[in-house]
Amino acid sequence: MAQRFKDNKEVTQVLDEHLLKSESFYKSVKEDDLGTKENWAQTSFSKNLEWKEITCLNEFAKQFVGLKFGVMWFKTEVEIPKSLAGKLANLLLGIMSTTDETYVNGEKVGGINSSYTNRDYTFRFGLLKAGKNTITIRLTS
Repeated sequence: MAQRFKDNKEVTQVLDEHLLKSESFYKSVKEDDLGTKENWAQTSFSKNLEWKEITCLNEFAKQFVGLKFGVMWFKTEVEIPKSLAGKLANLLLGIMSTTDETYVNGEKVGGINSSYTNRDYTFRFGLLKAGKNTITIRLTS
């Protein structure tokens, strides 16, 4: 391998191929993502839709065997008591791989492009309401 990459033409060819694959991947992520097309960040949570339920995040890789790269959408509901409605809030999600866009009740509250950074999003007063609140995450891996 080291001998092969002593040739600058070979290195340039490999880098050009990688760039084409990356451009194709990100074009697909941008243009072919059904969740973006249908604006899933704005839709309410419903168990009636054909989303797969994640029973345990620690078992995610075992539950969704064969997933490699692309876009995944996650949606859940949390119940907020009246005493916390309208107050400043933090959403701590931990580390994800690679890029997330995170929404609460349809409003984007954060997004990070890193596999090594904790997601800790503070969002505005008034976003949380008493009762059911929807959290939606678009994850690009």
